[in-house]
Amino acid sequence: MAPITSSAAIEQTLAELAWSLWTELGVSGVFRHHSDWNVDLEPLIILTAALADVDPRLRDESTDWCIRYARLVAAARLKTLLSLGDSETRSAFGEYSATVRAHVRVNWPGGDRPRPYEPTGRSRLDSLGRAALFGLRQRALFGTGARAEIIRVLASNPDRAFSAAELADDAAFTKRAVEHEIESLRLAGLVTWTALHGRRQFKVARRDELLAFVGSRPSWTPRWAPLIRVLLGGYRLLARVDSMPPVVRDVEARKYLRAMRANIEQADLTTPPASNVGILLWDEVVDWLQRVTLALARGNPDIFGESRLTSVSSSARA
Repeated sequence: MAPITSSAAIEQTLAELAWSLWTELGVSGVFRHHSDWNVDLEPLIILTAALADVDPRLRDESTDWCIRYARLVAAARLKTLLSLGDSETRSAFGEYSATVRAHVRVNWPGGDRPRPYEPTGRSRLDSLGRAALFGLRQRALFGTGARAEIIRVLASNPDRAFSAAELADDAAFTKRAVEHEIESLRLAGLVTWTALHGRRQFKVARRDELLAFVGSRPSWTPRWAPLIRVLLGGYRLLARVDSMPPVVRDVEARKYLRAMRANIEQADLTTPPASNVGILLWDEVVDWLQRVTLALARGNPDIFGESRLTSVSSSARA
């Protein structure tokens, strides 16, 4: 039997990650490592579409969920996140989106050639009360627009102040849409603002009331959108150059790290020591990608720093 390649190993681990997150959403799966992590639906859909040829059952069962619970998917957010991805990500999403649209009326971006598909009917979303479904619970309360995402971000970080640009970045909506919603929340007394260096900073005004209203929160709320861009970029890097000469692999590894630097910082991923950055060997990049992917798939938050990952005490989540 031929040895498994690095790209194949990461491919399998990415599928395990996607399965675990979809299982939290009610898809019929086996892996379940994220019961205390917030599941971010749109980045998960984008990841799953990219893995469509890797695991057809994952593709089909997740498609069934999207058809059945399309009302919980933020189409505008999907469009924004796809625009931030690469051309391969957008291309892979086309067939997945077209297949969903062939069975339910949704304003999803993407292609116009659906694959042959019949819904399985196995998806079950009985309640949104669990911590992993914190983000979807806000959509059930506030709809799929910017307001639900703002509430999610603020309630996940109730003691932190955000600029409008930071909220827009986390929510994946335009700054204008976020400013409109944040003003409504300010008028309602839920949000207050202060000026810092000439910029408005927004934070929760009535912390206890908000947290009592939004329900149980997960311990871990990573920024899945930049994470998925890092993972898919790394997976495609390995698939493209794994068999090339070492000098080519090293060059491509450095290009990948430069291209992904902003996403790595946004996701607050731990990286190799700063002294090695710029002279990273291919093996170090592969090892880092494998460690990050496996940790995420198994629900291990040790790969993160502290600036973006929200850790909520058990008493606060009750």
